[in-house]
Amino acid sequence: DAGPALNSTCGGQTSAPMGGSVGGSATGGQWTGGIAANWTNATDPANATYTPSFGEVSPITIRLTTTGGNCGDDFDEKVLAWNTASAPTINAGGPTTFCDGGSVLLTSSEATGNFWSNGETTQAITVSTAGSYTVEYTAGNGCKATSAATTVTVNALPTVDAGAAPAVCAGDQVT
Repeated sequence: DAGPALNSTCGGQTSAPMGGSVGGSATGGQWTGGIAANWTNATDPANATYTPSFGEVSPITIRLTTTGGNCGDDFDEKVLAWNTASAPTINAGGPTTFCDGGSVLLTSSEATGNFWSNGETTQAITVSTAGSYTVEYTAGNGCKATSAATTVTVNALPTVDAGAAPAVCAGDQVT
């Protein structure tokens, strides 16, 4: 007997995204394995979920055991590994401090799946406004990770104040 079915939020694979969950379906029985604190409804297999915590070591083995029925005690044991996404890095194509009117090109280390803090979705953005910029990367497995912030500083251009339009003769000075 193949045992009860193991289902997951990753399309029926024996994996789950960090922050996601995996559950199963059977009549009677109990989920075991992993860290007990991460189970919801472990003794109710049809409604049980296991949510991996960030930093938890992957993979782990979980088992759904049912009792009784035509085959006696039965179980389905799976190795559960969760998907992750590595945080992208931001590469500045020049100084991140410049005068008003300048700009800097910020490029994500990921070619696709980018969402910048200013709403852009391309791999690279040209920034001319002061602020803190991050990029969130969505991996093909649906998991997300965010880069460290890159701060852009825009300095105002200097101004000259000679007071009220002074009348100046050749050779005179104005402060």
